[in-house]
Amino acid sequence: MGQQYKGRAEEIPNEEPILERVKKAKECGRPYGFVLLHQGILDKLYERLPDNQKSKQTKQKYMERVIKQIQQQGAVWHIVIHSGRGGVPDLPEGVKFVHLSSLEAWFGSNLSKADVVDELMGVRRQEQ
Repeated sequence: MGQQYKGRAEEIPNEEPILERVKKAKECGRPYGFVLLHQGILDKLYERLPDNQKSKQTKQKYMERVIKQIQQQGAVWHIVIHSGRGGVPDLPEGVKFVHLSSLEAWFGSNLSKADVVDELMGVRRQEQ
């Protein structure tokens, strides 16, 4: 999810559509093994929180809360954050990071689902 908002960041909804999608997949008996989230989407969702909510939680805490909800509501095994930025953001425990260029290469080269899963399983958590 997210490509449809390219260039239209003001139209990005809150995290509810993401949570609904993983929840429905779980309820159908086909939970996602992986959820890849773009760092920019998470940043925009945090920035749009009302000031009183932002003052109660840091961006890191917000990200932890959203990721925990995805894992619980969707029974998701792996959360991977991706971004085209140079550095790796501070991530909650157990969350992995991959550069957007890797994702583009995987999907741009028409890899099989098995190959993409192998690549995703090979992503290691970077030391902070």
